[in-house]
Amino acid sequence: MTFRLTREQAEQALDVCALFSPRTGMYVSPVSWATVDAFWSGYVSSWPDGAHRVLQEFATEQLGPSNIFWGSRLYEAHKAGETREQHLDRERGQEVATHICSMISAFVNAHRDA
Repeated sequence: MTFRLTREQAEQALDVCALFSPRTGMYVSPVSWATVDAFWSGYVSSWPDGAHRVLQEFATEQLGPSNIFWGSRLYEAHKAGETREQHLDRERGQEVATHICSMISAFVNAHRDA
């Protein structure tokens, strides 16, 4: 299936990714896996039919199967209380959000119109 994002859709997605990216030396408020997952699920659902499937296939081809589930594994460990300090919880949330946004950025750049 061929899937293309309009220039506007691509720019919106990349702008949102930039908001989730950590900034060196600057505190970024906690961003949970659930927040990023809910946002992207809603955002991608506004794209043409089949975008979820294309994104899943892209993730498999570009990142390998283990990376598709990497974020959810971190989230499950977080929910189970694996981490002991709030500091680590915040870092883990940022790590997961950054990973997801990296995947979305790569997807957008591969499927955007000029």
